[in-house]
Amino acid sequence: MPRPASAHRAGRTGRWPGTKRILTSALPGLLFALLAPSARAQSFEIWNGAEVEAINRARLQLRIRGEYRSSDMYRNFQSIRGIVEARVPISKHFAATGQYQSVETHGNFSGWDEYNRASGGAEFPFESRNLTVTPRVAVDHFWYAGRTDYNRHRERVVVRMKNLLFQPQIGAEIFADSKGWAATRIITGAIFPVYRNLILDAGYYYDWRPPNQGGDRHIVYTFFRLRRPRG
Repeated sequence: MPRPASAHRAGRTGRWPGTKRILTSALPGLLFALLAPSARAQSFEIWNGAEVEAINRARLQLRIRGEYRSSDMYRNFQSIRGIVEARVPISKHFAATGQYQSVETHGNFSGWDEYNRASGGAEFPFESRNLTVTPRVAVDHFWYAGRTDYNRHRERVVVRMKNLLFQPQIGAEIFADSKGWAATRIITGAIFPVYRNLILDAGYYYDWRPPNQGGDRHIVYTFFRLRRPRG
């Protein structure tokens, strides 16, 4: 028997009032987190990039990405990165991750410099009907020609809302190296569908960093990601 029109409308929109309440109640705190530290920020960076998913299978996802980063309207710092990233799901709540980056950087007082970075870690995803929570741990190894290699440890958690026209996300990440605490990053943003398998991942980071790590900074990022259907 067909559902009455009013019931049908309620069924379609029943989850929206609760979602709106969540977003509305979180908005003041989110704005405070974004704006309160702005007076202390020492730099502003823009990160742009494009990513292609080369392999998408049940036991392996392989992605290739190019990034361009700049600081203070291209005057102080530029960075070009080629990145290969792999994810190997082991179980429903555990996946091994790996990444390699080749990086070219340029600053006001130096020419182009090259370094490499390799990362290994693990993700522990959990999903409910409306949320995805993804804790992650990783170790980055940096090496430069003619300089001492070093490692950096990082721990991150991101919460993403599902079942909306787009997917808002918020999270935090902590970085540490041999000198101790290196940074704390606040993560905000959203994933927007663009066309078929193309999505836009855009948002804002705020990094709290000690002076020996470059000081605090704002980061605005936009990444276009082309996803491959599961094969």
